[in-house]
Amino acid sequence: MRIALVMAAAALAVGTVAGCGGGGGAHGTGAATPTTGAIETSAAVSAAPQASTTPQSSGQKQVTVDPAAYLMDGPSGSGYYFATPSGSFGCVIFPRPMGPANEGGDVAGCQGRQAAIPSGGKDCGTNPDYLQVADSVGPGGARQACVNQPIFTLGAAGAKTLAYGSRLSVNGYTCLSEQTGVTCTNDATKHGFTIARELNRIF
Repeated sequence: MRIALVMAAAALAVGTVAGCGGGGGAHGTGAATPTTGAIETSAAVSAAPQASTTPQSSGQKQVTVDPAAYLMDGPSGSGYYFATPSGSFGCVIFPRPMGPANEGGDVAGCQGRQAAIPSGGKDCGTNPDYLQVADSVGPGGARQACVNQPIFTLGAAGAKTLAYGSRLSVNGYTCLSEQTGVTCTNDATKHGFTIARELNRIF
């Protein structure tokens, strides 16, 4: 007597998280320095971060780039501007803190359109006046905001692309471009943020 064995296999679908990119220009006219009118809401993190909250590298081989190749004048002043390969986000490291002094100012930041809703902030995609999300970090910690003009990006002018696996380090801040997102960190305090199309968090 023959016994037939039937085995069924289950298929697993693995979703791929889209990496963030730079160059997402904001709407509106840029100002010499960021103004309160350009920011709708923000959530700041200033307490000492725990080691477990710091993003870990994906293991991709990393290359440190020459900061001089990224130095340009932008809507918020001179800075080390870059765009990530996917074209979703534009970023900058400023030579000095910019913005509200009571918040310590921003030194490194990125902005652009995304699918993820900022934790602790509003969904920028539903507000027609503030369509872009912005993450930034400075001496006072990291924060999130919804913006309506170029602050951390060159806008339509575009910026040099920071390739995946490349690190821009200058003025005590480091930004790392990876397929999973861009992470910018204050080298001294270890505060910072990671931003991507499907991810947005500060630490």
